[in-house]
Amino acid sequence: MLFCPRCRAEYRAGFRRCSDCGEVLVPSLPPEEPRKINELVPICELENLYEGDQITRQLEKHGILSIIEKGMVLVEAKDEERAAEIVKVFIAAPPICGACGSEQDFEAKFCDQCGAKLPPPLKE
Repeated sequence: MLFCPRCRAEYRAGFRRCSDCGEVLVPSLPPEEPRKINELVPICELENLYEGDQITRQLEKHGILSIIEKGMVLVEAKDEERAAEIVKVFIAAPPICGACGSEQDFEAKFCDQCGAKLPPPLKE
């Protein structure tokens, strides 16, 4: 197994770089250091748990700690501006089919390439 030292994603042999953040993969990761959480601020309201999962994963890829509480995504105050911009760009991006990876129209309910059911669109 190989790992991304930045976002800690796991890869099988044969990969050299992280597909999410571009870092060179390493054979092992050091133990995670506990992070002290400072003041938390809301950056967006959620429509559903799927949306929250997608947003928190996107923030994690950029090294931003986030939590979901009472229908809101919360980040540390020091990351608020950067996190809000990441979420804005992520929500504006066209949906991608999880089955075949093709870009889809925002209103599509099924993939126009493979027919797979698409998740509901993320809302601003």
